[in-house]
Amino acid sequence: MATILIVDDHAVNREVLVSLLKHGGHRLTEAADGSAALEAAREVPPDLIISDILMPSGDGYELVRNLRREPGLARVPVIFYTAHFNAPEAMSLARSCGVRHVLTKPAEPEKMLSTVESVLAEGALKVEEMSPAALDEQQMRVVSDKLAETTGELERMSSRLMALIEMSLQIAAEREPDSLVQTFCRWTRDLVAARHAIVALWSHGADPGCHIAVSGLSDEAAQAVEAGLMSSAPQPAPLSATGPMRRAGPVADADQMGLPWAYPPVGGMLVVPVRSPTRQLGWVCATSKVGGEAFSEEDERLLGIFAAYLARTFENDCLLSEVSERTRRLEEEIARRSESQWRAELQYAIAHVLAATSHIEDAAPDVLKVICQKAGFTCGELWEVVADDAPLRLVGLWHPASETAGAFLSATRAAAFLRGVGMPGRAWDRSAPVWIPDVRADPGFLRGLTAAGAGLQAALALPALVGGRVVGIIGFFGPSLRTPAPDLIDLFATIGGQVGQFIERRAQELQLKRLAAPRTREA
Repeated sequence: MATILIVDDHAVNREVLVSLLKHGGHRLTEAADGSAALEAAREVPPDLIISDILMPSGDGYELVRNLRREPGLARVPVIFYTAHFNAPEAMSLARSCGVRHVLTKPAEPEKMLSTVESVLAEGALKVEEMSPAALDEQQMRVVSDKLAETTGELERMSSRLMALIEMSLQIAAEREPDSLVQTFCRWTRDLVAARHAIVALWSHGADPGCHIAVSGLSDEAAQAVEAGLMSSAPQPAPLSATGPMRRAGPVADADQMGLPWAYPPVGGMLVVPVRSPTRQLGWVCATSKVGGEAFSEEDERLLGIFAAYLARTFENDCLLSEVSERTRRLEEEIARRSESQWRAELQYAIAHVLAATSHIEDAAPDVLKVICQKAGFTCGELWEVVADDAPLRLVGLWHPASETAGAFLSATRAAAFLRGVGMPGRAWDRSAPVWIPDVRADPGFLRGLTAAGAGLQAALALPALVGGRVVGIIGFFGPSLRTPAPDLIDLFATIGGQVGQFIERRAQELQLKRLAAPRTREA
């Protein structure tokens, strides 16, 4: 039975090795870093140490160096077990300090067990294998080279990360498919260092369409390329590929690559589909990498990730647009039905009032009240045409109780409007509605001062027609009214017809009574 010390800053990694090695009957101890491992080794000298290389406090190299300087621990064999180990210089460093075995995480259990048994069988290290001075020198060189390499890589990654963050924010802010495609196309060139790029997406659903953007060309050339793609099949070869495609061959004409003739000659080429979980939405094409290099596997992976992000954003925008359009249509339908219901209720209410009485004088105030309350007017009046050369007769007047309306109501009752005079006379003369947005500014409105005193500014007069003949005038007033829409005018024309028929029927009844009166007296 051997004593094995496991050194790793991740507890899960230590547990995995403990679970694997305990079946061999070994005594297992643990440490979370190099410093703790050195203390543990001093307390219980191990027969073997399995250590990670990179740890927060005291790395694997430092641990081996300290072990070699202590006589009681200098000959303990070490296995490096790390996910970061890949440089030849580090292998040379490991061998120089007596570490002959380096395993990469995650290692197969059989590989780990066989390596442990092999090292234990070899026994303690030979003295000549230990070279602390060479270790220090070589470690410094490896660490310096690795630091320079890592610093450069971090700078490149930081620059690319900032670009990716900015790109993501810009794409997330776009709500129009065309703007979204144009934004992504510009960023594609920066993302993979391409001289030119094309993005083409096809929307489906209620508003299908093609959205194409070209970057890196003149405006004239870009328009020609877009027109060429619009007029061709949605996915020309090789852009019809369902998976990513990289080309590193010699420069070729664009039309040989399935691109419009206006596109410049193509060297390196990278095509990545833009695909949602349910369907392919289009593709992204980057051509002619800066520096003449071929597009790499990393370029393909990175562009693929953001093409998937583009697909989700594009499909969400399309769905949002479709939902917005359906919502708009639904709101219009609800408004239309509400309007129809309001019209029906208004006409029914008027018909109900007219059916409840045989005298227009009795019905007029209630008819005017219904219309004013449902249509938002403040005051209403009804005039009857008695004869072409006679003034209009006031049949009814309605206004809610108000101290300020007294003078206006009195002026209305005392008014005598001939044909063409005042607002009612003009509607009678024209056989058409008369709309006055400001009664104070209309010289033809004879009650302007009293109307202003009652807080009335706008007015509307509608002829009540029967068989094309004006039999009455309906007037409405309010503090501020919008110009009546044509459909509202049509509704009031229908209501005017209802009132006109009532007036006409009442006139005919009176005429019959007048004709019957002489006969009654003779009898």
